[in-house]
This record gives sequence, C-alpha cells and structure tokens, in this order.
Amino acid sequence: MTKFHDKVYALELKLTDEIRSKIGYTTLEKMEKRIAGFNFSSRFKGLEKQIVPVYTSENLIAKSIERIATEIANKRGYQKVGDKNLGRGYTEWYYCSGQQIKSCILEAYKTVYREIREKLNEEGVNNA
Repeated sequence: MTKFHDKVYALELKLTDEIRSKIGYTTLEKMEKRIAGFNFSSRFKGLEKQIVPVYTSENLIAKSIERIATEIANKRGYQKVGDKNLGRGYTEWYYCSGQQIKSCILEAYKTVYREIREKLNEEGVNNA
C-alpha cells in the first residue's frame, strides 16, 4: 500500500504575552522539518524550537481540510497575526490556542463527512 504524508496540523507557540497558533498543511514526513522551514526572523528568530504540535492528521484530503478549517477559524472571528516575521506560512497564524485550531480542524472533518453523507443519500446510497 502506498504511504501518503499529506498532513493537516495545529501548532502552538506560547510567548510571555500571548499564544499564537497555526493551521497548516504539509507533505513532509516529519513535522520537525516543516517547523524548521518556517524561517522565523526578527524577534521570533530561534523560537521555532518552542512550537508545540497540538494535533496532526495524515490523510488524502489534508489540503482540503486545512482550507475548510481556515474558513472556520475566520468565521469564528479568530484574529490573524499577519506578522511576516513568522516566516513561510505566516498568514495562517492566529491569536488563539492550539486547541481552538484543533477544534477548527475537527469541525472541518465533520463538515466534509456531513456533505459526503448528504450526497450519498441524494444518490440513493443507504450505507453512508
């Protein structure tokens, strides 16, 4: 069986004054490589070591789940950090906890599964 490394993840960075969390997607096998690739700068330089993976899920629809989870975070009103010093993927950092981001990811899964069930019911497939 082919092994896929597509992952959707929630990360958390606790600073003295606040918590920042990230929704993300990667095809890298090891999360440590992804985190190291953020290339933080300025006052964040070197803080990659403090990032804690809160949740990861490896599956074929990880990229779609990430997109939907981001929409959910925005709808919930989580404020984006928007600081380019957070490096690659800086637009996906929010002022909220990693658990809140994990909740967005899990809600995205529920949304996808609900849509699949509804579509199967419309087509007359009863074992969904």
